[in-house]
Amino acid sequence: MSGNFFCPLCFNTCKRGELWLNCPEDYEEHNIKLPDGPFQKMFGKSPSKMVCEKCKAAQLGNFIRFNAIVCPSCKEDFDAEESGEKDHRAIELPLELVDCEPSYIAVVGLRNAGKSHFIASLIPQIQEISSELHFRFICPDPATSNNYNMQYWKPLYDNRTLLPPTVPRDKMTDWTTKHPLIYTMEFLPPHHHRKIICFFYDSAGEDLETNDVLSLVSTLRYLEHAAGVIVLLDPLQLPGVYKAAEMEEYINRYHVNPPQTSCTITDMIQKIAQILPKKKGKNKIGVPVALAFTKVDAVRALFGQNSCVYQSERLADIGRKHCVNMERLNVIDEEMRAWLKEYQENDNVLGAVEKNFDKYACFGLSALGDFVLSPSELNKLQNAPHPYNCADPMLWLLNQNGFLKGR
Repeated sequence: MSGNFFCPLCFNTCKRGELWLNCPEDYEEHNIKLPDGPFQKMFGKSPSKMVCEKCKAAQLGNFIRFNAIVCPSCKEDFDAEESGEKDHRAIELPLELVDCEPSYIAVVGLRNAGKSHFIASLIPQIQEISSELHFRFICPDPATSNNYNMQYWKPLYDNRTLLPPTVPRDKMTDWTTKHPLIYTMEFLPPHHHRKIICFFYDSAGEDLETNDVLSLVSTLRYLEHAAGVIVLLDPLQLPGVYKAAEMEEYINRYHVNPPQTSCTITDMIQKIAQILPKKKGKNKIGVPVALAFTKVDAVRALFGQNSCVYQSERLADIGRKHCVNMERLNVIDEEMRAWLKEYQENDNVLGAVEKNFDKYACFGLSALGDFVLSPSELNKLQNAPHPYNCADPMLWLLNQNGFLKGR
């Protein structure tokens, strides 16, 4: 395991031994640096077993275990803020993260690509299939659990209301709004036993529209550490899709606006390529990228009647227990590439991807499902979402990184 720790709040990297253990009773003077070294677990001093000795001495509790860490950069920035009463918990991270590899999957996309809806539907799908594919998907962070339930699940699944646009990072007013959704994934046999972190940044599409390279790199600096990237794409932003005669009824019914011209899909891909690290000895990027076309329920008329994109999911390979069904994902990739080539027209998405990325694949998914939008109230759903294929790009990236075996 690496001795470095990547902070999901400030995007800085530090040594594990520089992290602060936060007093569970919120006494800042009790905070200590994380003991780190090969002998910590051997002598029973692993962070998960440590108690706050000062609380114990003050008889505030006999076994008050440390349960959170804070990175030194976040602590410095937070302490320097000139604001009123501040809640230090806003920069706390779950202690379990120190036992994970610094690998995670990033999700990015332009405006209207449906990032919030994708994340809302992806997380329960991953939880549902985790036992089938032999891995654990756990939320060790109370802030994440509360945030997901209040900001994603309740409005979308309980209230059946579309989620509002995400606030751009430069307009976020406090630390709480910068907090990503944090989960851990632990892989079990037949996969190699590894444990990684999953950070889900619900970044605003506007974050990718700037032409200021320094601002772009600062806002999306977390991409430098990503093990894989899911690029969410709205198929209705492709010139050929919007102009297709088969789409006229849908476009008029739901008042779909013409594609944004300030930043095309190709522009976005080239901007992402500026941030991701290049593969050694090559001009191409070694980080695998999944192009995930959302809202394929809306463009069903542009696919063949027997399209594999709309067939029932078989995520696990029935011939090899607990392995990803890579044959299915490869067939979808092949069909989506052919479809994209037909409808991309002058927005040469495939050309930009092939030029910049060593490994990529295309997917079609729907975070809401078929026929759930209400034409009379455009922010309402007629029935609860029934998403499909949301897990596909995630499973492909996990396979490409060697976390999940496939066949």
